[in-house]
Amino acid sequence: MTAATAFSSTYQHILETMNDGVLALSDSGEIILFNQAASAILGLACEEVLGKRLMEVFLGDEGNDEFTQALFNAAMDKEESQRLNVPYIRADGSKLFLEIATSYL
Repeated sequence: MTAATAFSSTYQHILETMNDGVLALSDSGEIILFNQAASAILGLACEEVLGKRLMEVFLGDEGNDEFTQALFNAAMDKEESQRLNVPYIRADGSKLFLEIATSYL
């Protein structure tokens, strides 16, 4: 195993075992990372989200305008990192308040 492969494997393991949800976008707005914690928190299966555009997944999501706007703003504002607290309603109707930290990498 090369050092690069070991690092990649470790990185993947960290993302999949952490309690914080992680969602990452490509430059074109496609969701390229959606870890298991994000899936559990948002109530969305990874298969439903990965490879789709951000707005395809979240636009029109009833009652989640503030959450969707925060994600959209983060995707469009490539200069500024933000921390926001926003409400989110899952498909099962349960309501959460999420802390969203955004940054452009």
